[in-house]
Amino acid sequence: QPQRADFPRSTFGRPHEGMGEVKDKTGKLVVRNQSRPIGEFGGNLGCLFWIFFIPAAIYYFYGCMVLHQGRLAIPNGQFWYDLYYTLPEGIAIRPTMRATVAIVVWVVFQAAMEIFIPAKIVEGVTLKNGTRLKYPMNGLAAFLLSHAVPYALCWLGLLDPYFIWSNMGALLTVGVILAKLMALWLYIDFGLLWWRHVDDPEFEEDWGVFHVSECINDYFLGVARNPRLFHRWLKVPFDLKRFWNARPGLTLWVVANQSYIAAMYFGCRLTDGQAQCAATGDWSRVPMAAVMVAFAHWYYIFDYNWNEPAYLTTTDIRHDLFGWMLT
Repeated sequence: QPQRADFPRSTFGRPHEGMGEVKDKTGKLVVRNQSRPIGEFGGNLGCLFWIFFIPAAIYYFYGCMVLHQGRLAIPNGQFWYDLYYTLPEGIAIRPTMRATVAIVVWVVFQAAMEIFIPAKIVEGVTLKNGTRLKYPMNGLAAFLLSHAVPYALCWLGLLDPYFIWSNMGALLTVGVILAKLMALWLYIDFGLLWWRHVDDPEFEEDWGVFHVSECINDYFLGVARNPRLFHRWLKVPFDLKRFWNARPGLTLWVVANQSYIAAMYFGCRLTDGQAQCAATGDWSRVPMAAVMVAFAHWYYIFDYNWNEPAYLTTTDIRHDLFGWMLT
């Protein structure tokens, strides 16, 4: 464990002039330097705006689709009331237990595949501390299984192929809640309590919170570049940012597209405020434009997984911190 001298409890892990020295397990003094960007996206006020505006904009355009058949609408009180209360459960943006369980199962499924599927191990770029982190390259296998398992569940009658369409509103809200909670955990664990990670290979000089006055900016952008878990149990520790960017999100994007294609195939629509789908499908209901967009998205993510090692050289991995913006 890192050694701390005269650590003041009142700072809750925040370094300031009164904080004692922090040493790593070898007894070496940990020297930190605020070398990461400061004040991006408008500082605290700008980041606070984006934290509220981005989910609100997503809700608004979703509401235009389900309430007004895609027509732009004035987002007045009635608009938001109908979006939350009037629409049927699942399509409304009220969180539901079904949506919560679905997202938890999806994330756990993706994490299990990353950890347990045999993989070639590739080193990333050199960090500021001179370390090159290792990454398992099993994305293509996980991507294919992410299709095979839901398709099998649909074939067995255990899952509706249009599940995402019929639960999209609730899934959006559960996703927003999860993103905010995860970003808060990252800020506390890897930010305020940065000294707990000084012995991790991925620890760098600009990790953690430097000034609590920048809390919103740090919450939005992140306070650690490559936070990892399970160092004691895994040969290659679980990289949170690479996993979160690539597996639950990007893969779900293409699976969600296919669920919406299925909703078109079965003629799903809202009738008198209720979601209804036909018992049999008809490809004439699916426009070619939707198929082309879904295929383009699918190929984009397939290509990413086919060339997965190249992702380790991108700005996402090399420079971006892991905060609300990426959760």
